[in-house]
Amino acid sequence: FTEEVRRQIIARYGENALYEGGLSVRTTLDPKIQLIARKSLQNGLLKYDMLRGYRGPVKHIDISGDWGVALGNVKGLEDVPEWTLAVVLDSSADGLTIGIQPSRQVSGDLVKDR
Repeated sequence: FTEEVRRQIIARYGENALYEGGLSVRTTLDPKIQLIARKSLQNGLLKYDMLRGYRGPVKHIDISGDWGVALGNVKGLEDVPEWTLAVVLDSSADGLTIGIQPSRQVSGDLVKDR
């Protein structure tokens, strides 16, 4: 909802007016209800996704070298901040070893820790 309001204001008045023009914007949005709606939609989509079964990885990457660089370049899941991309590094009957997508420094470079 808020993103759509932002797009409409930019389309009508321009980006400068929105961020530097001192506009005051009021909407009918109730942030608490919006958060509940977002969580409800995410939960419903997750349940739907799980019922459909596993459909494969987002992307295949080579884990023989620095898998963090390859995983860091995979785009996806940005619209669900609670989720993080990971790569399976090893699997056995006892469990899995995974690597989490590395974060980025302010410069945009990937963090070196794995």
